[in-house]
Amino acid sequence: MEFKEDISQYCKDSEMVREQFEIIKGIRQIQTHNGEDGCHRYIISNAGTAIQVIEVYALLKGFFPKEVLLPMDIVPLFESISDLGEAPAVMAKLYEIPEYRAHLAQREGKQTIMLGFSDGTKDGGYLKANWGFSWQKKH
Repeated sequence: MEFKEDISQYCKDSEMVREQFEIIKGIRQIQTHNGEDGCHRYIISNAGTAIQVIEVYALLKGFFPKEVLLPMDIVPLFESISDLGEAPAVMAKLYEIPEYRAHLAQREGKQTIMLGFSDGTKDGGYLKANWGFSWQKKH
């Protein structure tokens, strides 16, 4: 599979961006040697907004030619009490974005999300975190 040029050269000033590029290069290498099933999920820790998911989507798209469907599931991880509360609105906003809907359609119409527990416990205590986690699973 042919990949786009190394775009990391354009973001040399940001350590975080460099780290993300290295992670994506690693994913690309794993997929090249082991197929898509070798590594096909990109988890976004502390996802709190739809824009965070779209930023990762755009970043990942930058590593693959336009004619290649993005071989990745983008998985938001909602961890804090406030993130758990915002999760339904964040996902609804994502589903309104035509390009993201098209991405999901080519991924068999499936969206994986993760609900975290430990940050919610740190944030609001054991009882509040359990209640928030339970509420989110129902909604």
